[in-house]
Amino acid sequence: MQATVSWREIPQGSAEDERLLFEKLAQDMMHVQLKTRRRSKAAGIQRAFHAKPIFASIDATLRFNEDLPADFRAGFAQPGKAY
Repeated sequence: MQATVSWREIPQGSAEDERLLFEKLAQDMMHVQLKTRRRSKAAGIQRAFHAKPIFASIDATLRFNEDLPADFRAGFAQPGKAY
């Protein structure tokens, strides 16, 4: 059974309203980034919104498919390898 996605964006207001909303969102994000930079005392921070995902597991195996595309092969990421 395949799910059907029926979501679509419905414009709310004029193109100018949308532009102003995006401008406000950008200003809000820049404000949060500056606040984060000041709080961390790290003047070199360029982007402060990237999450740092962490994965922990007991008794796990990382296995690469035999047909791993060449673009994804690098270092330890080789077809058929398991760690």
